[in-house]
Amino acid sequence: MNPLELAGARPGPAFRVTFDGRPVEALPGQTVAAVLWSAGVTSWRSTRGEGRPRGVFCGIGVCFDCLVTVNGRPSQRACLVPVRPGDEIGTQDGTGHGEMGTQDGTAHGDMDAQDDTGRRDGGTQGATAQGEISARGGTGRGDIAAQDGTGPEDFGTQGATGQGAIGPQHGTGDREARHAD
Repeated sequence: MNPLELAGARPGPAFRVTFDGRPVEALPGQTVAAVLWSAGVTSWRSTRGEGRPRGVFCGIGVCFDCLVTVNGRPSQRACLVPVRPGDEIGTQDGTGHGEMGTQDGTAHGDMDAQDDTGRRDGGTQGATAQGEISARGGTGRGDIAAQDGTGPEDFGTQGATGQGAIGPQHGTGDREARHAD
């Protein structure tokens, strides 16, 4: 029996999105990753540095391996972003920001973030960080704990705030992202 029939699922009509300029069929409710997988695409990002191919690793938005550009916005997690009719999806090289930061002039990624809202691949020189490398300042949330000795285990914040998929954290330092308000 068809799995859709077993689940009682009745997806809406298919629509088209584009991936690197080529049309791809999608169904309502699918994530970018699901659409690309169903089209036979398993890699849509290359790492900065060595340029190694990446696609979905964890599938739940934690690892940031599935970053893709959607409608001109870099660093979107393909495993979390639902597709919409007409979406333009593109392969992402490194952070997807080039050398000058984002199109709006803000710098998020690599180690170029200068404000206190650093996200994604790098940290900040200020209050918060999320991504592969943690903050050099008072807090850190990423694969490496804050370099000032705060933030036990792999994740956590001590001080200002840490921004993540779970929501703001205030001074917790807990891996489970409990609130200490």
